[in-house]
Amino acid sequence: YTAWFPERPRSGPLDLLGGHLDALVWRVTVLPDGTPLVFDSIHGCGCYHFFFPTPLVRARPPPHALEEWLFVPQTLPALDADARLRLRVASATHYLERVGVVDEDRRPASLRRYALLPEALLRSLPHPSDGRRSLFGPDGMVAGTERRERFLFWPMGILDPGAMRQWGHHATAFVGRRHFDDARLFDLRFEALR
Repeated sequence: YTAWFPERPRSGPLDLLGGHLDALVWRVTVLPDGTPLVFDSIHGCGCYHFFFPTPLVRARPPPHALEEWLFVPQTLPALDADARLRLRVASATHYLERVGVVDEDRRPASLRRYALLPEALLRSLPHPSDGRRSLFGPDGMVAGTERRERFLFWPMGILDPGAMRQWGHHATAFVGRRHFDDARLFDLRFEALR
């Protein structure tokens, strides 16, 4: 799931992280029967990669002390396949602050519902002059979303740190090599207990 925001407002003239467009990506990894195993999230630039494991997995130790391995701010309880989660997201920074299980008996009277659409429909947008056009450039980046933080982090080897990216272009570590779409990401970091 990807939630897009029109901007991350700058908190002041020296804010390195503010800019046009922002996104929060929430991924659910399930067992064949639909039972959630691990949840993880990143911002649309690839930063802030958080893991939210369930009791069905155990974290593996890092192979090297200095490697960015995994950040687990919270472990979730065992969940049924039909469990609903609530994500608390900060209003300006879009930081994921907390994940909770929705108590269906205590839902608020009014909810703001977002439309869920297949991502394939959202990969291109209507354009007045030539039908539809991709939001992403040939390099997988969204033009105009660069952040001032790029001037600090460019030596780390990541193209345009802070800019919004297309799936397949999310480096998630400044030290070492880690990508959000790495097929071995969970196998290297977690041991399944079931």
